[in-house]
Amino acid sequence: MRRTSAAVVLFACFVGVAVSQTPVPRPQAAGQRPGAPPDVAGESAPRIAGLRSLMGTLADGTAYRIDVPAGWNGAALFNLDYASPVAPYSEQNRLLLARGYGLAGVARAVTGWRVPLAVDNLTEVKRLFEAEFGAIKQPIAFGGSMGGHTVFIGAHRKPSPWVAGVGNCAGPAGAVAQWNEKLDALFVAKTLLAPTSNLPVIDVPADFEASAIPAWKSMLEQAQKTPEGGARIALASVLGGLPDWASMSNPRPATTDFDARQAGYYEALAGGRLAAVAQFMSSRRQINALYGGNISWNTGVDYKAELNRLPEKKLVEALYRRAKLDLAADLMALAEAPRISEQATALQAIAEQQYSGDLTIPVISLQGIGDPISASDAMDAIVKGAKAAGKQTLLRTAFTETAGHCTFSSAEIAAVVDVVKQRLDSGHWPDTSPASLNALARRIAPDAPARFIDYRPNPFPRLLTPQEFKRRAAGAASR
Repeated sequence: MRRTSAAVVLFACFVGVAVSQTPVPRPQAAGQRPGAPPDVAGESAPRIAGLRSLMGTLADGTAYRIDVPAGWNGAALFNLDYASPVAPYSEQNRLLLARGYGLAGVARAVTGWRVPLAVDNLTEVKRLFEAEFGAIKQPIAFGGSMGGHTVFIGAHRKPSPWVAGVGNCAGPAGAVAQWNEKLDALFVAKTLLAPTSNLPVIDVPADFEASAIPAWKSMLEQAQKTPEGGARIALASVLGGLPDWASMSNPRPATTDFDARQAGYYEALAGGRLAAVAQFMSSRRQINALYGGNISWNTGVDYKAELNRLPEKKLVEALYRRAKLDLAADLMALAEAPRISEQATALQAIAEQQYSGDLTIPVISLQGIGDPISASDAMDAIVKGAKAAGKQTLLRTAFTETAGHCTFSSAEIAAVVDVVKQRLDSGHWPDTSPASLNALARRIAPDAPARFIDYRPNPFPRLLTPQEFKRRAAGAASR
């Protein structure tokens, strides 16, 4: 069992008694990703009366924080991105604390993509929570982005340290399947737009921020200026699972507005503030280093067949016709291009992160439809995986009409958390239809956006069964 360092700070605040004379930073700005530090521009927010808090450092150097509100309801949310001095004061977390939830978690700085270790750390924080504040009736895994990935890893453990999970913008296809799809976007873009370049797809250099990311963005920026380049960017984005709407700064494009949709694909891949290509470089570099090699492959992938299964095929065909390009020739070029193979030892090392849907606890998965980092089609993978494992009754999914990475409102987050608590209290899932979730979100926070919609994601093209993963990890995949 992990032990904590002796440097633990315990402080309490009761009505009318200040925790500290230091001004508390104001709440997190709307639209910031879960776990990101709030904007601390010198303003202060009201202190939270009755909040009891515990902060410290775990044995591996990971910071942790625990906050228990005065009217604690017995449920506690354990989050990968919570260990910050200002964590309780974000709009989202203030709302959850006001609704009686205990909040606890760590920081990802030490563990990074060693996500199972983050689950271990959160489990240790649960022990610390109960040692200081008493038994938790409902310990719930909670988080967004990598934090959502952490939720799903814990939800597949037997036994799980949690009784339920709320995974937001997680891309829940499993890490290997998700990174196969990310590989496809860059492989197609490089093969068709810069085949003789040294742009990295797998072997990302250490100085990627100064070299690889600017090089990729520059190439794609130039390609976007021509009809031919725009068509090929759209094809790469479609095959890589990227959305045609990636920023709340722009309206969602109409299905028939091919120009706006193509511009959305470019923004998702390279042009936006949180461009996919930048995340592909930074995380791929870390994964390669941590797991001793490449976890992704496209050997045996038929990109023509994948495109034929997607509704975006008509858009791609129209863009190719407009650019006077031969789509069949480009698909043949992809078929003939040298492929990328995985390393079995790397797959063995990352195996726990390739979950399959064999859930051990109830989980709700929340996804924005225009997320360029966590693809919405990954929701198809977790639904199919849970069904194949006979665990579909443990899973619920919800979609919001939002763009960007993890751009949920505090009301939307609180609504799915409340749904999970209702599931635990009653033993049955409540109504999780968009209408019901929107009504719940509006009751919780009438002034916050409530944007749940009925949405069917695309079929996940790189579905990875447990059987195929085992074959690959054993080095027995056919080439």
